[in-house]
Amino acid sequence: MTIPTYEDLTVRQFQEIVAIQVSEMSEEDKLIQSICTLTGMTEREVEELPIPTFNQIGFNLAKIFTTELPDSKPKKYLRIGGKLYGVTYNPRNLAFYQYTDIQAWINQGTIANMHKVVASLVFPVKRYGFLYFKGKNEVDRHADLAEKILDCKYMDVHAICVFFSLLWSNSIKALACYLEEKGEMTKEQKKEMKVLLEAAGDGFITQSR
Repeated sequence: MTIPTYEDLTVRQFQEIVAIQVSEMSEEDKLIQSICTLTGMTEREVEELPIPTFNQIGFNLAKIFTTELPDSKPKKYLRIGGKLYGVTYNPRNLAFYQYTDIQAWINQGTIANMHKVVASLVFPVKRYGFLYFKGKNEVDRHADLAEKILDCKYMDVHAICVFFSLLWSNSIKALACYLEEKGEMTKEQKKEMKVLLEAAGDGFITQSR
């Protein structure tokens, strides 16, 4: 059998493994359940694995939590559910509602909600030869996109989140001044932006896994 590696993990698998590791299961059950998630096998199949194979999968699993992530450049395009999407990295190109949505996902847990964050950043594109044309944001499809992103490669989605997070934390203060000068924020939105600014100052986004 092929033993999965870091590069093989989907967002769904990584999130499930993290959830298992922080649960109150026994260490033995954590290992078995994590291997089930990593390989798609049942508990019975895992328990019947030859010791060398079981140990090798366990070793690969341990590497996920003990080694640095391999270098992975953020992609300009991401294939989601068989369709091609572009990624918005510049916070200035987002609508205000996208800011508040992204902030909410991050506050609820970056790892657990990375698929929702990326779903707020992508837009459909059409390719004609070497040309790419941007489509309209699919606001009403956010939940569906987020669900499909769970099956994307974890490395790809993580790279997008980290790169965007760095730009976000570096530009959010300047963006707040920009929006206020243009008079595009209501009183309520100014309050929400204040929360964003305080969060940015506290380093609410990190590069952690």
